[in-house]
Amino acid sequence: MRRALLAVSLFILVLPLSGNAETFSCRDKNGKFHVSDNLMNLPADCRFQAVTHNEKGQGRVNYVPPMGDNNQINRDVKQEIQIQQEEMRKQRQESANLLEEAKMLSQSFLRAVVQRKDALRSKRYRSRKTIVAAGRDMQNAREGKIRLLKKLKSARMTTGQKNEIEQLLELIEGQ
Repeated sequence: MRRALLAVSLFILVLPLSGNAETFSCRDKNGKFHVSDNLMNLPADCRFQAVTHNEKGQGRVNYVPPMGDNNQINRDVKQEIQIQQEEMRKQRQESANLLEEAKMLSQSFLRAVVQRKDALRSKRYRSRKTIVAAGRDMQNAREGKIRLLKKLKSARMTTGQKNEIEQLLELIEGQ
């Protein structure tokens, strides 16, 4: 008799574990979260959105996020887009500034080379000042090239833009 009673007791204990108990959850229009084991106990306005949870999915958490303010999300997205556009504008401006600086340095160097050559051909006394001034301009252009190459390493720009600047700087010979 005890064995039969023990067997019936175990059967009764195991019976609820093997059943398919379901729970239902949803959010109403106010954002309040509702959970029930009976679909009809959920508010009418969210019944059609109810999510069914089986007992087999124990240990798995189903998160229903709160209703968000779509206007706030849209404002946040627009603000992020504006920040990214401003960053891109700054990068384009930096690239344009570096390119312009490279052009000025290369032109200054080439002008100084021509002035120096012309002054060396001339046998006048004044040409000595021109030679010294041209040498100083050439040295300034070389130093500017070094500074610009350092800036170029940390600048965020396309490879094509970097190559264009490097080609301009190659016109400046280092001695």
